Amino acid sequence: MDVRGDDMKEDIILLNQNFKEINPLLCGFEECYSGHGFGPASREYYLLHYIERGKGTFTIKEKKYSLRKGNIFVIRPEEITYYEADKSDPWKYIWIGFQCNTESNIFKKATFLKKDILYCQAAEYIFKEMLEASRIEQTKEIFLTAKLYELFSLLIEAENTEDVVEFPKVYVLKAESYIMANYMNDITVEDISKYLGINRVYFSSIFKKFTGKSPKQYIVDVRLEKAAKLIVKNNFTPSEAARSSGYKDIFNFSKMFKKKYGVAPIYYKDSI
Repeated sequence: MDVRGDDMKEDIILLNQNFKEINPLLCGFEECYSGHGFGPASREYYLLHYIERGKGTFTIKEKKYSLRKGNIFVIRPEEITYYEADKSDPWKYIWIGFQCNTESNIFKKATFLKKDILYCQAAEYIFKEMLEASRIEQTKEIFLTAKLYELFSLLIEAENTEDVVEFPKVYVLKAESYIMANYMNDITVEDISKYLGINRVYFSSIFKKFTGKSPKQYIVDVRLEKAAKLIVKNNFTPSEAARSSGYKDIFNFSKMFKKKYGVAPIYYKDSI
């Protein structure tokens, strides 16, 4: 880590693995001093900066943008840019540099790369995880590639739902992913809201707005749907399906299953 006066910076160069679609090259952060600027300069790769805090300006093609926490500015290959920290509230940002195959499907979907700036505060956790991952000794390039796919997915979905500037939907998408990864565990609405870093009441409100279900009901439905598939496709017994889908109490599972599907789990396979 470089420390120069009030400026703190870490620039991590990755081993070029030449991955076919998305290939991470470097990652890092900088906590800039007042008025610190970079450029004019161009790159040979894509570079995304996420502003973790503070303010600054980003200039590209004679357009000057004033940016703040939650903004992402996009630097494309061969484009000349200049960016400068605010004098009274200098920014701290995290960056990820990568190559992207312009013939790939993921690139064609990633229309956000054509924009100069984005706003997606929900992306902060991904940038922080990429920064942490870049410090590990082994497999960091693989992990960072996976996180780049996650970031692309988030920004593509946010753009398609017009939520790059208004991001409640992003919280819901992230919550759905969390539920799908953890439904077999004893998760609660409180667990999900803590994971997202938002108030439980607010989370429940936006979740129901976008899905039509409360988070609790959504978890129940996911568990029962998974259990039903296990019974039909994997020949699981009701007790095996219950345990595999997050139910410890077989009687409660049977009750909830019958309420949803109209038959007890033991008779479900024969009823369809």
